[in-house]
Amino acid sequence: MNTVAHDIVAKLWNLCNVLKDGGISFHQYMIELTYLLFLKMAQETRTESHLPEGYRWDDLEGRSEKQLEFYKVLLGYLGSHGSTLVKEIVADAHSLITKDSTLSTLVTEIDMKLL
Repeated sequence: MNTVAHDIVAKLWNLCNVLKDGGISFHQYMIELTYLLFLKMAQETRTESHLPEGYRWDDLEGRSEKQLEFYKVLLGYLGSHGSTLVKEIVADAHSLITKDSTLSTLVTEIDMKLL
């Protein structure tokens, strides 16, 4: 494994620790991270046009209040809006994150360090 890939894997495992501390089970780690990484990667690859306006990474990242509440609404909304691909990826999505601080930490870490 090259150094970049190794660094990304290490950072993802650190994010799993954040989820564990937030009461999320091991099985749910990758599901939770997949949704967040999907949003971030849409921004990074400039493919956010597939996502409805107002339901993108910057909208989530920019929330200082009720970020978790907005995130849960965002997942439900994306499951029925946007491109066909987005609807398939996020169909029936829901988050088991229960603490605002857990989501805030994940968003900050993904935004600043991961990619």
